[in-house]
Amino acid sequence: MHEWNDRLEQDYRRYGGQKWMKGLPARSRADYLAARNAWLRARQIGDRFRDGMAALRGQTPDLGYAKEVRLPTPNGVRVHDLANRDLGQASEYKSGRLDKEKTLPQLEKDEHFLARGWAVDWTIVEGARIDKEVRQKLEQLQARYPGLFQVHQVSREKLRLALTISKQLEKKRVAKEKEARKLEKAQENRRKQAEKAKELAKRKEALARTVQQTTQQIDLGREQNLAVDATTVTEAHQSAKNQLQSVRKAERAQTKDMLRGIGIQGEHARIMEEILAQGRENQRQELVQGIEAIGRAADHEAQAQAAREAALAWQRQQLELAKQRGYAPELQAIMELMNKGRPAPGVALPGAPVQAPEVVRDGRAKQHALELERNRGLERGLG
Repeated sequence: MHEWNDRLEQDYRRYGGQKWMKGLPARSRADYLAARNAWLRARQIGDRFRDGMAALRGQTPDLGYAKEVRLPTPNGVRVHDLANRDLGQASEYKSGRLDKEKTLPQLEKDEHFLARGWAVDWTIVEGARIDKEVRQKLEQLQARYPGLFQVHQVSREKLRLALTISKQLEKKRVAKEKEARKLEKAQENRRKQAEKAKELAKRKEALARTVQQTTQQIDLGREQNLAVDATTVTEAHQSAKNQLQSVRKAERAQTKDMLRGIGIQGEHARIMEEILAQGRENQRQELVQGIEAIGRAADHEAQAQAAREAALAWQRQQLELAKQRGYAPELQAIMELMNKGRPAPGVALPGAPVQAPEVVRDGRAKQHALELERNRGLERGLG
């Protein structure tokens, strides 16, 4: 019934230690395993006999009967096969031999309850071996407590019937437990799906909020002709893209769970996933367009910021050159005012028309000549 394992090894060593303490020899591992398996088989039969007979006699839980009821006595705890505390009734079922080592202590403890008005009955199988001392104790208790202590003998056919009923009850119990686990799993799945749906709704709300707030910030900057921080817009665009990707992933997982739950699999599931995904994308076209608009605004602001930084660098360069050439402070101040806000040479502000290379070269030459002429005139005027 059981192969040797670590648990059996621990039990065997504990058994061997107990035997050694009593000065008795211990069984070999093979004999110990055989005896243990035989005991387990006998216990299984005994439990089934108890359950089957209890069903035949109507000793059911809804009437107050419980299995393996532990009750204290002066001689130790008595474990009854079945007992009804409210009725003061206990039953013992024996499918096999009644040996004195185990049975006599049970009968002695039963007498403790009989003396207090409990009704105790024993059910044994006809033909079972009963030790002489046990038989005498059974007869003694029946004579001493008439009507309270009873011994019922059943036939071998009744034993087989009880075992059959017990097997049927066991099958029903297993099926019921399986159905209960299935129901519990379904309820747990529904709970998880509800949590996922709630979390997905939060993600969608956060995404919509990110797009709305960023769009409002960009529009406000344009209305007031104010520069919008390019880094902020770029980060908002990346955040919106990441949130949208997360939402799409969660939606796909939710769709798979839903289709699996209603039994749609394989190619049919794939087609349904594509149809539902397309439907979701159609519903959020405006949101996606908003994210794309933020991306374009991020690129525009990045170019504008680069142009402003280039212009500032060029202005600083021009002032540094003026200092190196020894221009008068008044001339340097005038140059700073003239260059302020001007783009760096060759750097077009975002939105400016793109010129052909030869036009740019001609423009740069003319601009350089005008700047030289202007500087000479300023020097003559100040001199």
